[in-house]
Amino acid sequence: FEKLGFGWLNKKTKSSVCLNVFNLTNSLSAKINTGGIYQSNDGDTLIVPFDGEASFINSKSFSNGLGLGLDFDIRIPMTYKSAESNYIQFLGRNLGLVSLTQAQTIYRADSVYTFTGFTFDQLLNNGDILSSPANILDSVGITKSEKKSILFLPGFLQVSKLINENSKNRLQEFYGIRMYLSSIYTPMLFIGANYRLGKNLNIGLNGSYGGFTSYRLGMYSSLKIRNWNLALASENLISKNGESIILRLQCAF
Repeated sequence: FEKLGFGWLNKKTKSSVCLNVFNLTNSLSAKINTGGIYQSNDGDTLIVPFDGEASFINSKSFSNGLGLGLDFDIRIPMTYKSAESNYIQFLGRNLGLVSLTQAQTIYRADSVYTFTGFTFDQLLNNGDILSSPANILDSVGITKSEKKSILFLPGFLQVSKLINENSKNRLQEFYGIRMYLSSIYTPMLFIGANYRLGKNLNIGLNGSYGGFTSYRLGMYSSLKIRNWNLALASENLISKNGESIILRLQCAF
């Protein structure tokens, strides 16, 4: 999707609220609630318990939906020391809805199916199965439909304690909770520490639990030169199932 927005900014606290107009180019989703496959003792029959669906927009148009959404970054000061201010951040991104202008194609299955296979006569002589995809779908018990609907945007919420970049303390802690608006995402708790090596150089280490996985360990480093900021990070140092490398270059005008 693409978005265009306007909003309000507090220069002192760097808090902001932005209302966005969204253009949806495409959408694809799949969900399997339960599934399995079993074979009979004779080896000639498959039993498949299955409950799930998949949907997508079958259109090449640039715009297939329009909607409204909200971004916000609210920072509330909290004082650990009288001479320094720290902030609690309430962060939200892409919170809104999109109304489709093109219908979604939806494939759905919710039952227990028993298959004995197609006969040679069906495959070679009649040709009906191969010539008609609809016949194949009917044979395996999958229904197809088309529907215009309203979709939730892939929203993001986070509440966290931020570090103070102007603090005299070299070592500072941060922590919080993060959540994507997805049924398969578990709210993620994280905690970490930031250490300032020099005036413009920081390194950090953090651990987290939740999200799309369980435990994760990450680290980062950032270098600030005038209006430029270069950062290198990994959010997944110890997992055997995935890797994470993030390189970011920012320029502040």
